[in-house]
Amino acid sequence: MDKRRQFLAVTFLIPLIAAALGPFQVGDLAVWVAHGLASLERGEILRHDVFSVLPTEPLVYPAWAISIVYGLIYRLGGLLSIAYFHIAAALLLIWLIYRSSIWKISEPSAPLVRVAVYFSWLGSLVVVGTRPNTLALIPFFVSFLMISRIESFQHLTKRKILLLSLIATIWANLHGSFVLLPLLLTWKLVVLLIRDFFCRIPLRANIARSLVSVSSVFTSTLLNPFGLQVYPYVLTTSKYSRERHITEWMSTTIFRDFPLGVSFYILAGGILWILYKRLRAGRFLETLSSPMIPLIALGFTAIRNAALPFVVLLPTLFSWGFLQSWGEFPKSSPMEPDGRLRKTGRLAFLGVMLVAAVVSLMPQLRAEISPLLPKKNRQMFDEDAIPGIAAWIRESGQNCPIFNSWSYGSYLMLSTRNRIFIDTRNIIYSQEQFKILQSVIGAQPGWQAYLKKYGACFAVIDEYDNGIFIEAALQSGNWRKIMTERGAVLLERVRPEK
Repeated sequence: MDKRRQFLAVTFLIPLIAAALGPFQVGDLAVWVAHGLASLERGEILRHDVFSVLPTEPLVYPAWAISIVYGLIYRLGGLLSIAYFHIAAALLLIWLIYRSSIWKISEPSAPLVRVAVYFSWLGSLVVVGTRPNTLALIPFFVSFLMISRIESFQHLTKRKILLLSLIATIWANLHGSFVLLPLLLTWKLVVLLIRDFFCRIPLRANIARSLVSVSSVFTSTLLNPFGLQVYPYVLTTSKYSRERHITEWMSTTIFRDFPLGVSFYILAGGILWILYKRLRAGRFLETLSSPMIPLIALGFTAIRNAALPFVVLLPTLFSWGFLQSWGEFPKSSPMEPDGRLRKTGRLAFLGVMLVAAVVSLMPQLRAEISPLLPKKNRQMFDEDAIPGIAAWIRESGQNCPIFNSWSYGSYLMLSTRNRIFIDTRNIIYSQEQFKILQSVIGAQPGWQAYLKKYGACFAVIDEYDNGIFIEAALQSGNWRKIMTERGAVLLERVRPEK
């Protein structure tokens, strides 16, 4: 295997191993698996919540289609099979990224190209997990690539408009991030119109073509079971999540979610420098029209958005000509390593393959290799997974409601038949209900009457964040502690609250 293929192989597998190491997230995943199973059992898309004891808003969720896919996969092999389904999606995404960038240059292992590749991993691996947004990265990447290649209105063909409209329909039935497609397309076409204006090119026909294109894509996003309601859903989700101080929805600061925050600011500074250099070279509007620019702007609004520019960083650098200049060595430079380096490269490649197989394809060996892994990667699933507590509740035979900390609701929805109080679906719980729940879990006056009202006989509480509730419940004499698992405490009511 030559040096180029060795580097590409290793570069391909390292982020895949990082995705396979885990721990796999179950918070949002469990919600959508539970939705999918409920939809399959009822033979219809859920329109109203069936998991919480609280009154909730009507359900609007673009992830309805993938939730049904999750349900089918879960029936075949449980949560782990869905985790590997996401790894397969990550594999496809990595292939799409490299196919449109470093595979096209003669020397992808050049130092500056390596830096670009590693830097793109630093941010993009944050969004590669077991959530619907990982799957949404595929239509996001494909549509970004198509839009970035529209260099003039002659490139905005009917075929491209139809393809973008098809992607918009698929994306709108996968994840709420579909709103990016009409946004990025609008940005591209508006900047092209501004460029044409300064170049004294007639605008009437191009304005009409732009309106038709954006309208077609926007209308295609409405081809979902909830119609226009998906747009208020996206806005309300953002609003509620910010009000409730959920980290991934908070604005991006340098030190938030390290290393993503600082990496994003470095990337944003680099993009500004490129814009400045292109301004001096007379190519400012050409660069400004890139859909990378609005992605950078969105990255400041929420830490979850800060990772998106990293996913498309390599193809953007390729389209701007940087990868080609960094990855082209003079003909006099040796393209092949000597025998010792070639042998070392092959051994490294085989080693990476072996580790990938052990970690991602043979989870039963995880207990054996876990001491060799970083502490955070030793568990198969993250700390929101509490199978021991869920099993105890199921075996108790009691179907009464479970009062719970916010982070455990999703897993309990999936793994028990009991109704829960709250989960990660922020939008269905009103702000008033959320404040009441915060008061109850803080053991404020009236908490016992609240639990009595809904007949809760179990409580699953985070001992670190909500220890005050555990202490108050045990002191009341109405609750007893059953077990602790991964920071979650299971309490059982032993007598009705007074």
